Amino acid sequence: DVDLVALAGVHRLAATAVATAAELVPAVEAGLARGGISVVVARTNRADNVAVHDELNAAVADALDRLDDLDDLHDLDDPDPDPVRGVRGR
Repeated sequence: DVDLVALAGVHRLAATAVATAAELVPAVEAGLARGGISVVVARTNRADNVAVHDELNAAVADALDRLDDLDDLHDLDDPDPDPVRGVRGR
């Protein structure tokens, strides 16, 4: 493991590590108040992080599919598709 706080210190950057989610916002706020460049190290569980991203990606894909379905319904009501957007809004 690389000690990112120490590595930042070598480069004369302010750095802090947080161990809990509750510590994150105050650490970021302190860095912003300090000005300049600050590093906040927040370690996460990679598997949990990947799972959350997978859920978010699936939710976005589902929302886009529903929008596409609505667009298709709109195209059925529009006998004169916009030639700039192309046939069926694509």
